[in-house]
Amino acid sequence: MEEKNEVIKQKTAELIVPDEQQLYTDVYSILQQAREKAYNSANGIMTYAYWNIGRRIVEQEQHGTKKVRYGSYLIKNLSIQLSDEFGTGFSVANLKNCRRFYLTFPQDSYGYSIAGKIPWSHLRSIMRISDEEERNFYLKEALTENWSVRVLERNIKNGYYKRMLSTQLPDKENKALEFVKVRVITKVCL
Repeated sequence: MEEKNEVIKQKTAELIVPDEQQLYTDVYSILQQAREKAYNSANGIMTYAYWNIGRRIVEQEQHGTKKVRYGSYLIKNLSIQLSDEFGTGFSVANLKNCRRFYLTFPQDSYGYSIAGKIPWSHLRSIMRISDEEERNFYLKEALTENWSVRVLERNIKNGYYKRMLSTQLPDKENKALEFVKVRVITKVCL
């Protein structure tokens, strides 16, 4: 069957004249761009939906505080109800991520303002960082450099932010750091 399809594709390709090939290329490009825009738009809408879910959980379960009351089963019960209605994606862990997302990125924060442009998988990794400046750095880099989630997680794990920050320190501070490095190395060697 596949051989037959290949023969048909080959004969079809032979029939296409150069102008038709350009037409096909243009239409293909238009469709690819439309798909990408639709994906990005849906991703942004769902990201803000997750933020609003987190907001409602905090309002209901935590009464606006940062800590949850001990023994609260709201998220577990909500997970069961949402999973029954909407299928996967509403596990207890993911609903806790929604709550953390809301608490980590207040509405007036830099993270909230660009959250719709970054995939949820990236946001889940970034919101685990406690330092706001470091979070904002990774948000900006993930967006501008188009990092995959794997690259983002590797850079977080390897301390990319701290390395970049150390290269931007004034010379006096850099020399102090070099002195510490040299001193440690010489002690190890002796």
